[in-house]
Amino acid sequence: MAAFKYVCFGVPLFIAFNAFSACSFTVDLDYLQNQQCPASQKLCNNKCISKSDPQTGCAANSCVPCTLSQATANCNNGLCAIAGCLRSYRDCNRVADDGCEVDIDHDPDHCGSCTAAPCVVPNATPDCAAGRCAIRLCNDGWGDCNQMATDGCETNLQTNSAHCSKCDTPCPSGAVCVSGKCQ
Repeated sequence: MAAFKYVCFGVPLFIAFNAFSACSFTVDLDYLQNQQCPASQKLCNNKCISKSDPQTGCAANSCVPCTLSQATANCNNGLCAIAGCLRSYRDCNRVADDGCEVDIDHDPDHCGSCTAAPCVVPNATPDCAAGRCAIRLCNDGWGDCNQMATDGCETNLQTNSAHCSKCDTPCPSGAVCVSGKCQ
């Protein structure tokens, strides 16, 4: 006769009750007459373990846990699958092996969603902040003087007399900005 037990948080419990999600059900092989696990289970650490447990690699021959980047795992048709993504990460390429590979809050190529167009900001290197396109760095000679990412680095700091060489640096009355210098 087999010995059945629940293991919760690494502690064996030999009483019968409904196990919590942090528990697993095992069958001790020492008590099995044929030393084989039932069809829905596999041998891990000399115990019969469910083939639907991502903590033991689902139905894979090994007992290595499913490890998916930035994701929680489950088993789907015997394979490790993504049950959910962590924080602002998403599975944009629909390949479970690399987990949830895109951070939509910080990736300028997928800013805000997997299907978002890449961020483009005029006269600047784009960035993504909290799922919205932003400016990482203005191109040389340009400034974001109005602090609005939607129009990028809109001010030419080489020729704008109100913002000569940097934002909010006006030329004196009557002077003009040439090559970033008031003249």
